Amino acid sequence: LGTVVAVVGLLKVIEFLFMAIGSFSRSILSVSMPYADQIKGAVMKGDYRRFFEQQSVLRAFKMITVGSFPLYLAMFVPVVLVKSINFSDIIQFQGFDTSFIYPGGLIDLMYLEKILSLKPILFTFPGMLAGFVYFIGYIMVLNEYPFSIEKAKSDVIEGPSLEYAAWARGGYYVMRESILFVLSSVFITLFIGLPPTLNLPLLLVHCLLCLIMPILFSIVSAFSPIFTFKQVYPVAMGFTALGFLAMVVSLLTVI
Repeated sequence: LGTVVAVVGLLKVIEFLFMAIGSFSRSILSVSMPYADQIKGAVMKGDYRRFFEQQSVLRAFKMITVGSFPLYLAMFVPVVLVKSINFSDIIQFQGFDTSFIYPGGLIDLMYLEKILSLKPILFTFPGMLAGFVYFIGYIMVLNEYPFSIEKAKSDVIEGPSLEYAAWARGGYYVMRESILFVLSSVFITLFIGLPPTLNLPLLLVHCLLCLIMPILFSIVSAFSPIFTFKQVYPVAMGFTALGFLAMVVSLLTVI
């Protein structure tokens, strides 16, 4: 987990799980239903049958495909600027002293001075572009408003959690909400240069900074309309293009 590539790989595994649990919903959890939960088709040769879970998984797959590009592009902007995929190199580039990862005293002005001396990538032009794109990709990956394609509404089907209840649904939400904090922590590490450490003062500051992104996305979600795929596609492509622009600017900066 010491590289950006490893984090991206784990995120792809989580995205796959969102689709896999939808398949399990049909093959395992719906078996005991008195009738098939299908929405189209009949038992006839050459006729294609559709089930609720299949439709929800298809929606999740489409959302994951278009929504993850902005996030991943933004994550690689610091990589381009630093010319390394290692988190240790990225935080050192921003002025973080790796000797501070070890436990220290609770009150020490040296820690505050060290934090204030950081030179975050976020305060550079490509960093600002990438930070904005990362935030939008963050909302897309979490499937929150306005990109809440997988949430149940009167005219659409809920995502992979359609047939899940009790402990299974609880586990689904624990996994989903943990991503909310982890992606925020990755952002603070990549763009601010302050990683989660065993040093209590620095860890407290890191955790406080990690609350900023969830608070911002909650505000955006509260006042946003509900997008359908007709709006999601152009918005996702637009922010993907903005992510490419941030990559190009980063390349021009280091050349």
